[in-house]
Amino acid sequence: MTSPILAFSDAFASFKAQVLDYVSYSFLANIIAGVLASVMILAIFVFSIFFAGSISNIIATGAYFSIAALISGATLLILLAGFLIVSWAMAGIIGSYLATMSELVSRRKPSMQGFLSSVPRYASRLFILSLLLAILIGGPVFVSAIISSYAGQILGILIILAGCAISLVMGMLLLFALPAAIVDNKGALDSVRTSISLSIRNIVPVLIFSIISAVLAAPFIIPFYMQLFFMPFVASALLIFYRNSR
Repeated sequence: MTSPILAFSDAFASFKAQVLDYVSYSFLANIIAGVLASVMILAIFVFSIFFAGSISNIIATGAYFSIAALISGATLLILLAGFLIVSWAMAGIIGSYLATMSELVSRRKPSMQGFLSSVPRYASRLFILSLLLAILIGGPVFVSAIISSYAGQILGILIILAGCAISLVMGMLLLFALPAAIVDNKGALDSVRTSISLSIRNIVPVLIFSIISAVLAAPFIIPFYMQLFFMPFVASALLIFYRNSR
């Protein structure tokens, strides 16, 4: 049985030996992700103002309703396209970051150029995988919330709790999906299948790994703790855990 304790121990040894590299690439990934998120928020704000102004002008001038509908549809399509582009880029950053962590764990020296050039290479695969994970993990909670709205108060609470429990189980079963896509270059569906298979075979270690990760996340209020320690440390431990579990 694979030991999650050993994975965290090896990850900490690697982090301690290459702390500047871990912190530098974590800082870079967070900066890029922050810029992309800010651009998206700004775009939503600008288009919202444009949308509200256009509709007001149409109403004031007595123009046809179809024009307002056309502007509304065009604005929503532009926002949706922008959201998908930013999400695609974010997926590429996650993939490039995990690939960089994999190199550091293997005691190979990554390069800044390699980090940036890997973003488009991982973007599409990780984007599709991220959508699958969102559906499989978030789906039970979403569906239970809808069903609970038609049930009584007590039954509704029980349904939501059941949905949350299913999502937690799915989260553990899909723990290895991202490492499978990065370490073994698997596609989205293959990564999901591999993760479920490995997690079922190592369900107790997976549970222990999840609990340790949750405990390590407890001091999240400490400034930069999550970005510069928790994120690289747990990501490295997960990659090692995956390699040892294959």
